[in-house]
This record gives sequence, C-alpha cells and structure tokens, in this order.
Amino acid sequence: MAYSRIAVTLESFKRDWQKIVGPHLGAASGPTALDEDGTLHLWVATPAWQMDLTELESELIARFDAVQLFGLPADVQGTPIRRLQATL
Repeated sequence: MAYSRIAVTLESFKRDWQKIVGPHLGAASGPTALDEDGTLHLWVATPAWQMDLTELESELIARFDAVQLFGLPADVQGTPIRRLQATL
C-alpha cells in the first residue's frame, strides 16, 4: 500500500495532538495542514494561544522530532516539521 508521507504525518499529529502538546494547548489548537516544506498549519482558539504557539515554536518542533509513528510500515517516514503557522 502506498502512503503519502505528508498525509501520514498530518493524520498522526491530528490523532495524537493532545498527547504531544499537552491537554491545555491541545484543547486550544490543532493541526490543519502540512506543506511539503515542513510548515505545519494550526488553528488556534484565541490570539493569546497564537502568541503562545509562536513563543513555543522551537520547543514544539523538538517534541515533534521525537514523535514516532507507531503501527506504520517501516518504509514510511514522516515529513519533518520545520515551522509552525498558527491562524485563528
């Protein structure tokens, strides 16, 4: 079965978002799209959360790098996240 790396990564982040970022941030934001250049697009509930995401970008990207995708074929690798783009 052929997998799109981008689709696999985005679906994995959608599924595990609260586990990755924690319950508070997870309830106020979520992934919506992933570009081939590694930009992860997020929705956020308020401008304050948008600012928090900007301040946490480096820490979150490091967390994303540590996330492993379980239950997928060995040849599937996720698209590395390089940048966050949060919108209301």
